[in-house]
Amino acid sequence: MHGRELLQQGLFRHTGNGISSNVWVEKWIIDTIPRPPMYKANSVVNLALK
Repeated sequence: MHGRELLQQGLFRHTGNGISSNVWVEKWIIDTIPRPPMYKANSVVNLALK
């Protein structure tokens, strides 16, 4: 739910069709520099998520 307010304001990034865009590797979060999302090392995430 973190960042929900930004999404509601219309923040988005085109990722194509999503077939080759890896959620946890691509630098799709725009900050001072583009960066990938962060996750906790002990959390369960699908690192192959497209």
